[in-house]
Amino acid sequence: AEAITLAKQLKADQISHLHNHFANSAATVGMLAAQYAGIPWSLTLHGISETDYPAGLTLAQKIEAAEFVACVSWFGRAQAMRITSVEQWHKFRTVRCGIPLDNLPARTIVDRTSRPVQIISVARLSAEKGLPGLLQALATLRSRGMDVELTLVGDGPERQMLEAQAEELGLTSALHFAGRLPEAETLEKIASADLFVLPSFMAGLPVVLMEA
Repeated sequence: AEAITLAKQLKADQISHLHNHFANSAATVGMLAAQYAGIPWSLTLHGISETDYPAGLTLAQKIEAAEFVACVSWFGRAQAMRITSVEQWHKFRTVRCGIPLDNLPARTIVDRTSRPVQIISVARLSAEKGLPGLLQALATLRSRGMDVELTLVGDGPERQMLEAQAEELGLTSALHFAGRLPEAETLEKIASADLFVLPSFMAGLPVVLMEA
């Protein structure tokens, strides 16, 4: 139903090509919509989550339906090649992520001796990001007498669980859930922190890591 609705909008707007930025369920809608609208379709592959369940179940069919497939890394391209026939390999293009360096805020230098060490992590609060391990590490540091605090920027299905874990570990005063923030504000928080941590179990080419 979503694909048919989108196909009607594509025709009304005279769109000649549709591109999906991920290979998830939105790509299923995009692929079907492009077929209904009779226009070419393509997609971008970011990381292992798109070859894993559930997106991975239909990834080979999506690649076959695509006019081209942008892969953000050689690894991602190799995983796509692994599940498709040689006849599909000409579609793959490695298009790396980048960041506009001129838009990054200046690094904020603060005397660490007068305040806790500020750690920041920017991620969706979901299982693949490995955040429970980060909270355990924070608790270990504090148990060893280190004055450290953690800010989590992002939101997601595991927020309630992480809040409960933080309380259990005695981290409520040292852990700040900032929620979703605009890009500019997120970059400012990264620039003012002492340490950026990315505990993710699966990441293709993390833009936030390059920003940090």
